Amino acid sequence: MRFALLGLVAAASAQPEVATLDRLEQILRRQEHLRLSGTRVVYLRVNGVMRTVTELVIRDGMRSRTEFPNDPIRKGMIILEDGRHRLEYIPQLNELRRGPSNRDQTLQQLRRMIQAARNGQIRFRHFDGGSVADRPTVAFEVSDAAGNVARRLWFDGATGLLLKSQLLGRGGALMGGFEFRRVTYNVEIEPRQFRFERKGVRVVDEVAGVDVLWALRPTWLPDGFEPTGEGMRSVAGRRVAFLHFSDGTHHITIFQSPEARLGE
Repeated sequence: MRFALLGLVAAASAQPEVATLDRLEQILRRQEHLRLSGTRVVYLRVNGVMRTVTELVIRDGMRSRTEFPNDPIRKGMIILEDGRHRLEYIPQLNELRRGPSNRDQTLQQLRRMIQAARNGQIRFRHFDGGSVADRPTVAFEVSDAAGNVARRLWFDGATGLLLKSQLLGRGGALMGGFEFRRVTYNVEIEPRQFRFERKGVRVVDEVAGVDVLWALRPTWLPDGFEPTGEGMRSVAGRRVAFLHFSDGTHHITIFQSPEARLGE
């Protein structure tokens, strides 16, 4: 009888999280149907200092255009996404970086997190997120098996748009994220806004992941540093591998090419 009661208690405690994960999956399936324009503030920790960058966002399904009206470094920069590719124009270099879509990677990451929660590796908790950009939200908190909160997500309760995201470090410190300050749905959008048509721009191809034998990985990193990204780039006809590492405050990037000379 005691074991039967314990089983009922365990099943009852598991049901709310299952319902939470099902609801989150439903929200993710709605991403391809969003059409909007809005203003978003991104939080970035640079050299230990939290900085903000304002973005103007236009989105139609999996396509989007992002511009940076006020940032002194990113002003004139344009990022285009079509669900498969990402184009990033750097005006200071007159360079167009072309690589795989980040939006698809973000959705895949969230789906992997949901699967990890179903396997008991991490936990999702639903909480009252209040209002973001004057929109009622559906909010989720992600934590590891020990209860350490790693991420918080706020979705528009009516549309499913991710309105706010926080990435938390050790001890709950805010490491980065973003928040919409204004959003308008079902706006008129011209298809040309998702095309980049400018002559004389150098195109640099970037590919996620490093799949070459000559790229060496460090055998030692300073305490707290972990891999945060890697990829391949074609520069002047040469293949270049790059590896990113970070401890949340400081960053290291290693570039490697078998054909480059010292100083290049």
